Amino acid sequence: MERTFQAKEIEPQAAVVVRATTTPEKIGQDYGDLIQEVSAYLREKGVDPSGPSFNRYLQYGEDRVEMEVGLPIAVVGEPVPEPDPRMAYVELPGGEAAITWHLGGYEGLSETWDALHAWIHDQGRDDAEAPWEVYWTSPADTADPTEWRTEIIWPLAPATA
Repeated sequence: MERTFQAKEIEPQAAVVVRATTTPEKIGQDYGDLIQEVSAYLREKGVDPSGPSFNRYLQYGEDRVEMEVGLPIAVVGEPVPEPDPRMAYVELPGGEAAITWHLGGYEGLSETWDALHAWIHDQGRDDAEAPWEVYWTSPADTADPTEWRTEIIWPLAPATA
């Protein structure tokens, strides 16, 4: 698969998330359950998401993954009130980020992550923490995995002179 990479400025984005700890093998299953929870909460509060769902990786290890599953929201004034300790209002960071797209099923997603990480370092840059995936087209939209589109966003550490 041919991949393209770019570094670009992105805007901060308000979101409502559920934080969870899982294993690499259970990410997909847990993501599905958690995004349903966030969606139900936003419906209950009468808040429409302002974009597609995402999964942000706070820590990713061989046996343990800490993640935030959520939906972006447009916030005017105060943040959406939290109903319980499970929901959190967060702001995905703005600033310079490395970005690429993964087209197709999720089984090849780790290769796309690895290629983006290598590209960042080939550019003489360092990645920052907590990258995320945005699911522009997913199994919720179509059963055909060839049509799934996942954007990977990895914040970059400030460039050094």
